[in-house]
Amino acid sequence: MRKADLVRALEGVPRHPSPAPDLEQYRTPPPIAAELLLAAHREGAIEGKRVLDLGCGTGMFAVGAALLGARLATGVDVDSHAIAMAHETASDLHVSRHTWFVCSDVADWRSDPDHFDTVVMNPPFGAQKGNRNADRVFYARACEAVHPYGTVWFLAQERTEAYLAKMADDLGGRLERVGAWDYPLEATMAHHTREVQAVRVGGYRLGWPH
Repeated sequence: MRKADLVRALEGVPRHPSPAPDLEQYRTPPPIAAELLLAAHREGAIEGKRVLDLGCGTGMFAVGAALLGARLATGVDVDSHAIAMAHETASDLHVSRHTWFVCSDVADWRSDPDHFDTVVMNPPFGAQKGNRNADRVFYARACEAVHPYGTVWFLAQERTEAYLAKMADDLGGRLERVGAWDYPLEATMAHHTREVQAVRVGGYRLGWPH
């Protein structure tokens, strides 16, 4: 699938109608989601694979993985309304047979051993005052799901790259930046004072040597 076609399809993934600040429910911009998905796809980490999206929201990465030929793309999110929207989106884009959505707090969720090959996700940045370090449980669950043979692909603020590299090193893995973008945070929540605020994010791959 060409990038333009994937972006066009992902434009059909809806925004959450009432996003919660503490959950950082921002819709990942489709062009950025497509770039990260295609980077994983080029490495053979999507097509025919069992893909996991933690904090899936309305389905951006899970649906995108299914569109790129994932055997099964599983999304996990604590928000039941977002999960319902993800189900509907998968149906609208004709990938219901290759998606599965689970309503659960990521902190409480565990993967069975050897159940996933790849994680592709946009975890919380953990930047909100009452939500510091919220991203860390996502990294922990993602690594548990695919260690040591799979890969984790994710978005994070570039300024946290030193922490991410240390985390990867502590896990015996290797962090690689695969892209960088200006991520537009749209004014979708009450505390926003600017219509759009750009945050610099990197796309990262975390894997383990074999």
